[in-house]
Amino acid sequence: MNNASRVNNDTKSDGRRLRSIRSREMIKAAIHDLIYSGNYSPLATDIAEKTQLSIRTVFRNIDDMNSLTREIASDVENRVLPIYLKPYKTTTWRKQLNELLQNRCEIYEVIFPVRVSLSLLRFRSEYLNSVYNRIFELERASLQTILPKSIIDDDITFAALNTLISSLTWINLRLDQHYDAQKSQNIIQHQVNCLVIKFE
Repeated sequence: MNNASRVNNDTKSDGRRLRSIRSREMIKAAIHDLIYSGNYSPLATDIAEKTQLSIRTVFRNIDDMNSLTREIASDVENRVLPIYLKPYKTTTWRKQLNELLQNRCEIYEVIFPVRVSLSLLRFRSEYLNSVYNRIFELERASLQTILPKSIIDDDITFAALNTLISSLTWINLRLDQHYDAQKSQNIIQHQVNCLVIKFE
């Protein structure tokens, strides 16, 4: 093979690789947009229509769906982790509990479409299941760091609080009961107030 032919083949190969990367990014963006518009389990035909790519191209890329959903989950995790780790402005456990609730509601409103979608997929993906469990443990641990020992030692009260201030409760209020974000936060705050009043 002469040098001109080799350069020509390399150029074609680079072009195919760039098109493949571009198509993958378009598909990833389309999945994200479809999920946030309420299509929590988009089909290949939905993605093809959104991206204007051929169904063949879409199928070729979503064969690696685990990798795509892993990237989307990672993007979401990176987006909300700073909110999870934000320092408290207050010093008493009761005020910090209110701060934690406000922060969680902010996070849940950002991620709840993706959380619904990943919940549907997590039992088919070991990685997504590990992300789900990691977030669950983070939420549980962050609650334990601010509560008094009397609540932590009360298994029923602690479990009730952990359930109330969870993404599943948020999804139920927003998706199943059709409350807006502010009303959902008010409902959770009311329930939390009722639950912890005897410990104040």
